[in-house]
Amino acid sequence: MNGKVVRELPVPAGEIPGTRITSLNGINKRGDIVGTATGSYFDAENDIMVTKTFPVVWPAGGGYPPYSLQVWNGYHYSYSTIGRDIDDRGRVVGLEDYYYRNDPKLTPAVWKKPYDALPADPGRLNGYRDLELSGSSPTTNVAVGTATTFEESWPSYFQAVYWPGKGAPLALPFPTGAPGAVPRTRAFAATDDDRVGGTVSDRETGASSAVIWTCASKQAYAPKS
Repeated sequence: MNGKVVRELPVPAGEIPGTRITSLNGINKRGDIVGTATGSYFDAENDIMVTKTFPVVWPAGGGYPPYSLQVWNGYHYSYSTIGRDIDDRGRVVGLEDYYYRNDPKLTPAVWKKPYDALPADPGRLNGYRDLELSGSSPTTNVAVGTATTFEESWPSYFQAVYWPGKGAPLALPFPTGAPGAVPRTRAFAATDDDRVGGTVSDRETGASSAVIWTCASKQAYAPKS
């Protein structure tokens, strides 16, 4: 504020050498912040490079130690676990991003207070193997994101996803007039008044534009097999 540091966000205690904060991704009404940290070092005894990328929550107000959120797989550079957003209850949504030898995989992840357990996997959109969560509404428990289909390790198809907070993730429809024979949509943000913000693009040309789904819960649907 006015050119002065208001708050410093420390690296969680006890993490591996070289850990640093690489991004700040979300903040809720109370002031809790979620971000991502990465650390790495060479383990000479075992002759391997140890790398861990994981979400961190800094509680509001300062003066409280940050939480290192648990991950399914750590200590290998192929796995990056990222917290994308935090709602007013402190629930964090994000993903585990895996890439090794041209075999990508995106797994949605949800952490709840008191952050003492592994994340929950809310499942997949029918017809898609991969899904990431990118945003959440402040108080309604809704989360949104993108289901992805990879072709030869490249993300080829995107479908915007709406997750009510329980049950299976649902698809958001392609907007009227969406470009291309098979449009690509992604969802990034949700509001308490049932709006979802994202993008729609033409798969062939790459041209894209912003889109808002209003009354998103009424538009969301379960794709058929």
